[in-house]
Amino acid sequence: MKRVSIALLFIIAIGLTYVSITPYNSSLLLLAVPLVLLFIGLIMAFFLSQWQSGESFKERFKNALNTGLILSAGFYILGYLFVIVESLICC
Repeated sequence: MKRVSIALLFIIAIGLTYVSITPYNSSLLLLAVPLVLLFIGLIMAFFLSQWQSGESFKERFKNALNTGLILSAGFYILGYLFVIVESLICC
């Protein structure tokens, strides 16, 4: 279930990026978004692994990686929603 939600959130994040970009340099940005989300998710997983239960660091990191990837994609999508709501309220 977590893998499905991770994939869904990544697809939504890439879709939002695709909708909002200009036609120039679009392929580089579309490739960079999942890589940046994966990198941020790995960093979050490293810090979240301290609070996960498990015997070895590998098990704790594996459990924290699911949470880290969900959080990174979720914050990315919330950033887009914040910009949309802010533009609607401001002007």
